[in-house]
Amino acid sequence: MSKTTLKTTIEKKVQELHEKLEALDLVLGESKSVESAGVKAIAEMQANIAESKSQLVVTDIESAKQHLSMLDEMTKDLGIQAYLNKSLVESKKEGILSALDDAYGVHKEAVALFKELDNEYVLHMRIASVNEDFAYLNGLENEINSVLGSLNTCMVRQGFVQNTSTSFTFKSSGLIHLGQTGVSTASRGFERAISQFVWEYKVKVNN
Repeated sequence: MSKTTLKTTIEKKVQELHEKLEALDLVLGESKSVESAGVKAIAEMQANIAESKSQLVVTDIESAKQHLSMLDEMTKDLGIQAYLNKSLVESKKEGILSALDDAYGVHKEAVALFKELDNEYVLHMRIASVNEDFAYLNGLENEINSVLGSLNTCMVRQGFVQNTSTSFTFKSSGLIHLGQTGVSTASRGFERAISQFVWEYKVKVNN
């Protein structure tokens, strides 16, 4: 691909990467809402059981049986709610994992495109545009690496891995090394060398 085509392609890919991160955030928000609703439901049911127990007044065997039967039913409902909560949270976990899989897959593609574009820039870099070129590549680098950091943090917080110094195999994107080094433009060394050369040249001319 030409440099112009590569630029257009990677800019679209980086935009897609941000969209995948937004989709992940949406799933995380939904998961948190479901979990909070479940916790609230459990608390309310526990409060109702405690209140019913406190109101227990035994006047005869039949009324006692009825009250105890009601408490037993409420306790069963509490257990069912707890099971339902667990199932819903696990279901949302699958959704989170799927969103992470999608995002890591796009990240892989963005990294490959960045390396190709970076190589194209470095091989054909001109002194007149070195600062501008470096700023452009550095901007892409920061965006790609920032999203990777967010994805890795999510993996740890959700309990899919214990730390970021490990690997994880996804259904679609395959093996992902969370401890991978982020992308880094090779033009950084070139830009520094040119800047140093220009500075030394100016010093020499002025003297």
